[in-house]
Amino acid sequence: MNKRPMWTIATLLVCYYHVIGARGSDVVFVLDGSGIMGEDMFNKGKDLIVQFVKSVTIGPSDVQVGLYINEFFHFVLNTYNSGNDVIAKLNNISYPSAPEQHVWRALEYIRWSMFWAYSGKRFNVSSYIIFISDGSGIEEYINEDVLDMSKKGVIFYGVWNGNFKVSSFSANFDLRSVEVSVIAGNIAASVTNTQQGEDIVFLVDGSSNEVVEISWNFICGFANYLSIGPQSNQIGLIYYTNFTDGYFYLDKYTSDDLDTLISPCGFGSTNIENSKMAFQFIIYDMFALNNGKRFNTDTNIIVLSDGESTYDSPPEANTLKEKGVTIFTIGTNIHSNLSFLQTLASSSKHHFSLYGRQDIDVIKDILAIAGIGYSLPVTEPDCYTDPVSGEEIVFLVDGSSSMGYEGFERSWNFICSFAGYLSIGPLANQIGLIAYTNITGGYFLLNEYTSEETLIAALSSRRLSYAYSAKTSQSTFRCIDNNLLTFCSGKRLLTEANIIVLSDGSVNETYEADVLKAKGVTIFSVQVTSQSDSSYSQTYASSSEHHFSLYENDTTDVIKAILNMADIEYTIPITAPNCIPVSGEDFVFLIDGSSSMGYGGFRMSLNFICSFAGSITTGPYSNQIGVVIYTDNTIKTIPMNDYKSDDMASLRFPCSSSKNLTTALLHVQSDMLTPCRGKRLNVHTNIIVLSDGESTHESLDEAYKLKEKGVTIFTLETNAHSNSLALQMLSSSRKHHLELYKTEKRDVIKTILDIAGIEYSFPILAPDCPHGIDMITIVLGSVLPLVATIIGGLVLYKLWKTNKPKPPENCDMAPLGCYTWDLLLVVDQKDAAMVLSESVIHTLRTLRPRQGIKRTDNMNEHVYGVE
Repeated sequence: MNKRPMWTIATLLVCYYHVIGARGSDVVFVLDGSGIMGEDMFNKGKDLIVQFVKSVTIGPSDVQVGLYINEFFHFVLNTYNSGNDVIAKLNNISYPSAPEQHVWRALEYIRWSMFWAYSGKRFNVSSYIIFISDGSGIEEYINEDVLDMSKKGVIFYGVWNGNFKVSSFSANFDLRSVEVSVIAGNIAASVTNTQQGEDIVFLVDGSSNEVVEISWNFICGFANYLSIGPQSNQIGLIYYTNFTDGYFYLDKYTSDDLDTLISPCGFGSTNIENSKMAFQFIIYDMFALNNGKRFNTDTNIIVLSDGESTYDSPPEANTLKEKGVTIFTIGTNIHSNLSFLQTLASSSKHHFSLYGRQDIDVIKDILAIAGIGYSLPVTEPDCYTDPVSGEEIVFLVDGSSSMGYEGFERSWNFICSFAGYLSIGPLANQIGLIAYTNITGGYFLLNEYTSEETLIAALSSRRLSYAYSAKTSQSTFRCIDNNLLTFCSGKRLLTEANIIVLSDGSVNETYEADVLKAKGVTIFSVQVTSQSDSSYSQTYASSSEHHFSLYENDTTDVIKAILNMADIEYTIPITAPNCIPVSGEDFVFLIDGSSSMGYGGFRMSLNFICSFAGSITTGPYSNQIGVVIYTDNTIKTIPMNDYKSDDMASLRFPCSSSKNLTTALLHVQSDMLTPCRGKRLNVHTNIIVLSDGESTHESLDEAYKLKEKGVTIFTLETNAHSNSLALQMLSSSRKHHLELYKTEKRDVIKTILDIAGIEYSFPILAPDCPHGIDMITIVLGSVLPLVATIIGGLVLYKLWKTNKPKPPENCDMAPLGCYTWDLLLVVDQKDAAMVLSESVIHTLRTLRPRQGIKRTDNMNEHVYGVE
């Protein structure tokens, strides 16, 4: 029987199935198993294929997978019909460690064996070849083959062991820097064609609060028209000023969590905008696979700005347009520089203006041009309504010398009582605060405290201090406009803003206040002292009715009057809020970590700090302790709000050959004495330097600056060779200089606490720091006693065996006579690291102090010597 007709029919049926009945994609992975690739990257490539298989449906009607490693190991497209079978096979593959990967042979095999109907190749689905390799020899051997197969519709991807790219490939991935799951997910989405949306990045000009508010309304409305997620549309955002201030990446949000879409932290309004840096950020950061960028997906950038950039059309924008990115520009107000924005846009039809048009109309036009499908929201987005049942309240507290400490405290108590009347939170009332003098002294933002409890606790901690200096309110009003009444600081759309100024009104500057009032901000003025200038206070208040006197009226009456005028709901508290004042001081210990201190001096310093901490009450409302160990650079710090005695065990003796106290004092000023490190404003600061005093004279200028700011500096000598004069000059006065090495530790602590006026109680046994185990302790604690015993025994033996010289006439006979010995031994009985053998100590104790023999007993340290 002639079988040829049957064979032809079977072939036609297979071809018919592959042309008519198939869907999905045919994907062949070429996995490099050469020695250059390495076993780790080979296994990483296997893991990528496994994750790809898990992300798709494997089968003759869906995605088919083939694999080529070398001529001895491969399987074709129709070998396995389920994902589990493919994964099981992959798990059994071992690293072949071949000398090299013959890429031309791989393509030859795929072309003539895999891409064939009997191997499972289908004719009506997309074909992909994905190289996982180190890239050796790729471009040299296969460029012509790639171009030829690409013309026939084959798509090439490269996954490389490093930052390698093949220009003729549709996509290139770096397997070292990008997560395997990210690469596998992107490839899976591409071969299954499941991405049904586009990538959209908003660039928001942050140089003006007005532009930001208009832009945020627009973005909020835009997002509600779209389906958002990894398989549909993705939205990213960048705020930019003279640098990139805040952003979120394309994969940050989905439709399910759009309600939490908020402006990013770190945004601060300035008068400078830099679109160039924003476009650079898009190219090098935003459009990265790890940050959600998808390939083979249309990409759009929407710029919302007034067009007043410090750069002309940035070259980076032109580069993006050349790569197929569409750029839309939107002028946000009547003053927008339209010519610049039109130049930036992809074409004239890609430029719009929000001035005189409804946001919804512009949104629809952009979506239509971009070809993005959308659905009209059933209800208006939340950003166009005002769900907030409260207002924004910012307190300006005068901290100048004309207010006086009493006036500042009265202001603080007023704010604390005011807060007790309100509901505080992101959907209720929000309170911000600025203490000002001739500079803005300190502040907290509207969204910093989100409940009554946290706000009262912050006020209780006296985070902002009485500065006692000159003042100007103009820069402070500007600070409110540019920093506190912004989205990042918690300002909510369509929410009334109120400023309450507590001052004596002795400065006549109202221009910035008028700017705020023109923007709809209500300003209340409250005279705090009887010397207040009411004429000035009434000038910057919104009206004469918005002016109050705190020294003439009851605090409760003033609070109620302000709340009623602002139309803010309130409840009268049963008891006044407990704004507990801090009853303690801040202490920062600076420990010299140089070799001239010696291990004994360093350990003595740590033990002193632990005993000091054990003698007083510590905590956020009492005394706080911070520690800085310094050498030529500051090497270890324990902040005041993080001190624990157990942490002292982890501190090691640096034994540095040099030290720089100037750097340490600068570090204290710039880092330790800040709120984030536990510094309480309006709380006195003490710095206690434990050092031998060497190289401290260079630090006198920085010490003087600290003392000028009211900081008290104590200096403690740690050994007999200390530079006493230098340490005295460093301290606040002679009484602030103490000799720790020859004074009882308890007495030194009592002296410091008495000078600081701090209550204390000594424990029965003063605590020492827990000892950490390090090499110095091991060596000094184990080897040194043994060596000392041997040397000491030899010395004493020699002395006994030597002929006794005739004693001086005026010398009483001692058990060992009166001799001249070249011997000096120092024994610290408390520290095991410095203890000599008990036999040597016992022998030395038999020496009677006579002429020529000196003995001192201080701080459990004994010095025996002969002059």
